[in-house]
Amino acid sequence: MSRTVKIECGISFRLRETGATKPTPITCFVEYNGKPVVKIPTGTKVHPAKWNPEKERPIGGLKGLESAEANAIIEKLATVKATVESEYRNYVNKYQSYLLERLKSSVLDSAGVRDYNIKAIIADLNAQRKMRPQLGNAVGHTVLSWSNEDRDKLTEQKMAEHAREYMKKMGIKNTQYVTVLHKDKKHPHG
Repeated sequence: MSRTVKIECGISFRLRETGATKPTPITCFVEYNGKPVVKIPTGTKVHPAKWNPEKERPIGGLKGLESAEANAIIEKLATVKATVESEYRNYVNKYQSYLLERLKSSVLDSAGVRDYNIKAIIADLNAQRKMRPQLGNAVGHTVLSWSNEDRDKLTEQKMAEHAREYMKKMGIKNTQYVTVLHKDKKHPHG
């Protein structure tokens, strides 16, 4: 069964060199938690004087680029954005299926979401995202793995505590989360 999920990631376009005296490349930044995690070249350049950083697009008209040139850049940036969003959604859909729909996984801990099934989690994440669209990304994914030698020492409660400690140290706070234990490998991970 195929499932479509509407989840957005933070995407912005910036110039490589804002103070350049000649056209400089436009780079696509994909962000998580307000921080860039991936930089993607767009294959386009523009002179900094002909770029509007607030609107993240070239300036057209008398003080900017020719209309056709500005429109070509805008179209290219729209294509890059659509591709990134599509790939991100595909990743999230694939990841979420892996996350909860396998028989060898269980929810260890959560906050701010109904964790009894994937539809409820998705609905809660999307509801929060709609209330704070300025944040950028809606979902992040981190894997914590333990040695198989430690399996006997690790309770589900202990793994949930380690996951909360990790999030605290990484500055991930005051947000929704779901911690899932996967039992599909020899070593415990979530």
